[in-house]
Amino acid sequence: MTLHLRFLDHDTVRRLSRLQLAARGLVEGFLAGLHGSAYLGASVEFAGHRDYVPGDEPRRIDWRVYARRDRYFVKQYREETNLVAYLLVDGSASMTFAGRGMNKLVYACALAEAISCIVLRQNDAACCGVFDREALAISPVGRGLSFLDQLGDVLERIEATGGTDTAAAIAQFLPHLPQRGIAVVISDFLEDPRSIADGLKRLKLAGHEVIALQVLDPVERSFELAGPTRFEGIETPASLLVEPQRVRGAYLRALHRHLRALREGLGRAGIEYRLADTRTPIDEALLAYLAARHKRRRTAP
Repeated sequence: MTLHLRFLDHDTVRRLSRLQLAARGLVEGFLAGLHGSAYLGASVEFAGHRDYVPGDEPRRIDWRVYARRDRYFVKQYREETNLVAYLLVDGSASMTFAGRGMNKLVYACALAEAISCIVLRQNDAACCGVFDREALAISPVGRGLSFLDQLGDVLERIEATGGTDTAAAIAQFLPHLPQRGIAVVISDFLEDPRSIADGLKRLKLAGHEVIALQVLDPVERSFELAGPTRFEGIETPASLLVEPQRVRGAYLRALHRHLRALREGLGRAGIEYRLADTRTPIDEALLAYLAARHKRRRTAP
């Protein structure tokens, strides 16, 4: 079928189709799929035993355990269920910055579209939301590659004019994410790391597996600029003429402190973190990340 893509080319999607986004934890779902459910039912994966109670089907009794313990126990199995991936994209004004890479907002939208392609291709469900200081828009939950068109509509309507308050926006999104799944938050995360961790922790406490994808431009990471440069505020009216080489050391130290605090805060909250540079092609960034994630999943105890 023809994919209605807004931010990706078809060659990139073809390369991404080799990988799946699999939840490391348990997720709830409503259809048979690829992921372990929090519900217990009758399928191929054995989950454990419980005491027999009147009304249980006799065929579910484990007669080998009965022979050893002289008590009735019923076998339980873990259902296979579909995953829901919630893609929450920062649509604040700071995301419009573009130095030597792609516009951060376009890059974030391309990441969201790429993850959606992977999720929908494996018969799972996706949902897309946009935020700045508040939750601005959210799509319904849908599945099937034709649903990419609705997700693209949400992303293309981003105006990117406001400031950022991730924690406040997450609080507003929560009632619209009732089914546990994977919540992927894509942002430059250029605000108080403690506030970011607190906001994303609310998703974690609601039962979602949370992934934080930070998108930064190469100039933001290196501050390599030649000659006097005027900096104009994106989310504030400030303007400042700077000699970059004189302040580069102080800037990089501040940036490294910020990134370290962000990584550590998210790590303490049990939230997975990844930094993406906008010069890195979308498929390379996502393939490397998902391959590492898949490897950790296979080797996890």
